[in-house]
Amino acid sequence: MCAIRAVLARVIPYPRRFRLALLGAKIARPFAWAIPDARLKAMLAMAPTTIPPVSRNDDPQVFPATGEKRMRVALLTGCDAQRISELQSGQSTEADVRDRFGVPENTWPEPGGGHTLEYNRQPAGTENFMITIGADGKLVAVRQVLTQDNFARVQPGMGMDEVRRLLGQPAKTTRFDLTGETHVDWRFMQDANTRKVFTVITKGDGKVLRTQFGPDPMASENLGGGR
Repeated sequence: MCAIRAVLARVIPYPRRFRLALLGAKIARPFAWAIPDARLKAMLAMAPTTIPPVSRNDDPQVFPATGEKRMRVALLTGCDAQRISELQSGQSTEADVRDRFGVPENTWPEPGGGHTLEYNRQPAGTENFMITIGADGKLVAVRQVLTQDNFARVQPGMGMDEVRRLLGQPAKTTRFDLTGETHVDWRFMQDANTRKVFTVITKGDGKVLRTQFGPDPMASENLGGGR
């Protein structure tokens, strides 16, 4: 049973694989009598006789907002932890990464001919990922970049392009006309139960003026709803 569960875990969260599995079930259904495992027979019996066409909802998409622009939301399918667990450094390819994560927000060049794919989970999430591919096309590293170590690397005088490269897409950018400051926020988990916001403050020259930490106003405890 554990083997069946492991296979299902690697198929069901991925629309493309799931469709291939349904197609295989349709082909195998007439031969169900020859399958000794009753559980597999039951799965074949539950498979639909016709497979609907591919839904464009499974593709990476952008939905234009209506009304006043407030913030951007990333809608995710599947589980990042599951996807990451299926990737192996030195073996997985860029195609493997894109198959699981989709189209990256940005592609950053790296020394030696490699590059890094940026996958953001702001503003709804509390993580951003940088996935580095070597010059040979193989996976080098998967990094969750919203960490205390990376926040500590953001120093006064640093350019915002460099900060953006380090931390990925922010959750929110707010300009205060009275002070001339711009506050750029990233939501992150300080620990397993505490959501925080890391804020980089700049002025007109696009350089870091200072940084600060604060409570996450979107956290349930700050919205009055509890955990």
